[in-house]
Amino acid sequence: MRIEKQSAAVAAGAAPGLPNSGDGDYPYERRVIFFTSLGHAAMHVSELIYAGVLPLLLIQFNLSLAAAGVLVFPSLILLGLGSFPAGLLSDRWNSYKILLLFFFGTAISLFLAVLSHTAWQLAAALGALGFCMSLYHPSGLGLISMGVRKQGLVMGIHGIFGNLGLALSPFLAGLLGARYGWRMAFLVPAGLIFLCGLGLLLFPIRIAHHELDSEGRKVKGSIRPEQKRLLVWLYGIMIVTGFVYRGIMTYLPKFIGDNVQISWLSAIVTGGVFASLALTLGALGQIWGGHRSDRGDPFTIYSRVVPTFAPLLLAAVLLTGLPLVAGLCVFFFFFFAGQPLENTMLAQATPPNYRSTGYGVKFGLNMGIGAVAAPVCGWIGDQFGMAWIFYCLALVLLAATAGIFRMRAIKKQALA
Repeated sequence: MRIEKQSAAVAAGAAPGLPNSGDGDYPYERRVIFFTSLGHAAMHVSELIYAGVLPLLLIQFNLSLAAAGVLVFPSLILLGLGSFPAGLLSDRWNSYKILLLFFFGTAISLFLAVLSHTAWQLAAALGALGFCMSLYHPSGLGLISMGVRKQGLVMGIHGIFGNLGLALSPFLAGLLGARYGWRMAFLVPAGLIFLCGLGLLLFPIRIAHHELDSEGRKVKGSIRPEQKRLLVWLYGIMIVTGFVYRGIMTYLPKFIGDNVQISWLSAIVTGGVFASLALTLGALGQIWGGHRSDRGDPFTIYSRVVPTFAPLLLAAVLLTGLPLVAGLCVFFFFFFAGQPLENTMLAQATPPNYRSTGYGVKFGLNMGIGAVAAPVCGWIGDQFGMAWIFYCLALVLLAATAGIFRMRAIKKQALA
């Protein structure tokens, strides 16, 4: 795969809509879109099963909110830290093989959770699950950044499937858990994700992680100094948003269940249904952000979107009932719009031989440090009430706004 030809294809423009099956420079385009979309959905479904059945697990294992946060902490920290080796291996070994390991490893880990009979056994299974889930983003996004024509559009499609996973997981986990017990909430996704792995095994993807010169020799790319400075601050913003994301996702279904009263639904089902609704509608921001990144400078758009995060979250959680759900829909639209913009910016700043490593660093920092949010927010909830979790997260988002102002200054200096 010659990167020079790919760049020319992008510059020339592809047909509007979903990219077509590639030939020539993009022979695996449809497979990349199909399996990365499935993988992103599977990863986020697996990620939120625990949150979806949290009320049942609190009773099953006699846990406080703080203890529940500690129980899931190994999974969350490995979900982040595992991204570092996943990115390196994807660049040096093969993104396709890492994606295969993600599918099969995640399925096996979910099945181990089904077999758990103590809180410690469940924590161990969740830890294995966290590491296997960490394999997805560096490999999947690496394939997208090098294997499709319209990166921004496909990043948006990819994000939509991730959000569908986020949206469906608490609802389905809560529904399966309430009707058949919490173990079934882990068992059903395990079987479906295993089938996805079999599909990828039968239809492989082969994309090289390097550029070729005119004579077919590998070219080792490098990152420019000004890009390094921008990346440092971009990674800092991602740490902040990762912390907030983890805090919200861990406690969102319970928070909604406590604040939205539907007479004919239990609190656990209410929390799952309306968390799913807010995340589904918010997913439209992924398409908007991806579309805008193809049509303009992603940094300019990103620098306008990030400052809206803190006020929108605070405004939403000050409400109750259905207005709370509506406010969360608006917040998630802009919050998730930032993700394809970030991923496109990383693709532009890193050469192919460092592409998956760049994504590995993003998700290692974003999810690794973000993992601390689960026990910290659990402690805040125990001490001050669930609402204070979200008030504090809105305050934390102000740090992301400060990072944006610093990135603007660096970019202005580089252009001077």
